[in-house]
Amino acid sequence: KGIKSPQELLFPFFPKKYCVPVTLSGKIADEMKSALDSLKLEQPQYSERFDGKGFDLVLANEGYTAKTRELLSGIMNPVELIDIVVASVVKYREPSKFSEIMRETKATADTCTYANGPAFKITLAPKGDRFAYSFQDMGAFIHESWLSMLTLTIDASTRVVYELSTIRYSRTYSTGAEKPKPDIMNARYLFVYEMRDSVPLPHRLTVFFNNAEVLKLQAAYRKQDKLFLFDNKEVCTTIDGKPACLNVTYGDYRFVACDTAARKTPGQKKKYSQRLEKAAALSLEATEKIRKGRISDAIRTLKKLVEEYGDTPQAVEAKRLLSRLPGELQ
Repeated sequence: KGIKSPQELLFPFFPKKYCVPVTLSGKIADEMKSALDSLKLEQPQYSERFDGKGFDLVLANEGYTAKTRELLSGIMNPVELIDIVVASVVKYREPSKFSEIMRETKATADTCTYANGPAFKITLAPKGDRFAYSFQDMGAFIHESWLSMLTLTIDASTRVVYELSTIRYSRTYSTGAEKPKPDIMNARYLFVYEMRDSVPLPHRLTVFFNNAEVLKLQAAYRKQDKLFLFDNKEVCTTIDGKPACLNVTYGDYRFVACDTAARKTPGQKKKYSQRLEKAAALSLEATEKIRKGRISDAIRTLKKLVEEYGDTPQAVEAKRLLSRLPGELQ
């Protein structure tokens, strides 16, 4: 019950809402720019908005329609991604979930030293051969997954999460077919916090799949009066041994909602705006599926986004995400 998610750490020190212009740079941003250059359309200008519950990256160009300007990029937000991971654990704070996990597992808790301070290392092992079993009937296919181990390291005083490791088994097979041997994925998530005025601010998340680093997200902060605000963010993957990053630099904050009023969009721009809207909808759908742990479903949505709307900025990020997800899930 004492484990704190990144949003629980941040939100008490954030404004109730804000709108801030952001500048995207780096290899991933260059590829997004190239996708629009080929269509001879004005380059997108971005703003980040916060509504008290979550963060959205939106188009600021007044020439695009309101729906198009709501260009969701939640999958590129470090705080959102960290929260998705931690949410998979803090859900067990609910009485029903806690009872379920205690019925299925043997729990051990050991004291240790982590980040130069006292910490707890909690390990969950199944009483039988598995726990946290999930079954998804998708019509022509069935997807199963379960855990054989979960290890969590948390700070003894602040209750922030330092490390989360899981061993997950999964398989997808045709309805009525013989069940194949499950794939095994060892996932490891490392969290680093920046202490500012005794507040542990989420700073970095590094994700490993089967001991290979696949994703690194960082966030730095500035302080304005009594509030903490983002100063910059960086999202990096490694492709063929070379880093590919998206850098987000923040301008001056306004503590109001972003203007997303509709604009008339003529000709070719209107047609392309409709494609952006559909791509944004698929991007949001994939993000929600990732948040709910439906990774295989999210992969199918991302592939549809790439295949049908490959000329959109959302497709650029979708390709990056697909390239880093383990092959056995695809």
